[in-house]
Amino acid sequence: MGQCGCGVLNLHSAYPLGDKGHVLGVEVYPGCRECSSGLAFCLYLYDAEGWAQWGDSEPPEAPPMVADEYGGNEGHGWVFPLFGAGELAAVAREDPHLSRIRLEDYDSLADLLADHGLELLQKALRRKEAT
Repeated sequence: MGQCGCGVLNLHSAYPLGDKGHVLGVEVYPGCRECSSGLAFCLYLYDAEGWAQWGDSEPPEAPPMVADEYGGNEGHGWVFPLFGAGELAAVAREDPHLSRIRLEDYDSLADLLADHGLELLQKALRRKEAT
């Protein structure tokens, strides 16, 4: 992942952890055809010095993540939605390139996805991030 230079750090969000200046950085890596890697959900755990170097100048203004017996956040955990079927369908329907692709031109759905799946996922992710 990132061998071609596509893996430039682009944090989606960040959360303070505890009281020692540690920060959990969250990134959604969009995948890369050149690196043969798909979408990835990346977590970075920074100490205070690392956050000063790689993150924003100040820790984020967010409630700290605190562990408990229920998985944190009062048993709800922390949810980071990427996109859903609605975004995938909208991209397939509205994108000028993808909307012209016909399943009939492929031997199987698997063949179509091998050719266009990453592009479909990337565009759905960008669509979700824009909303």
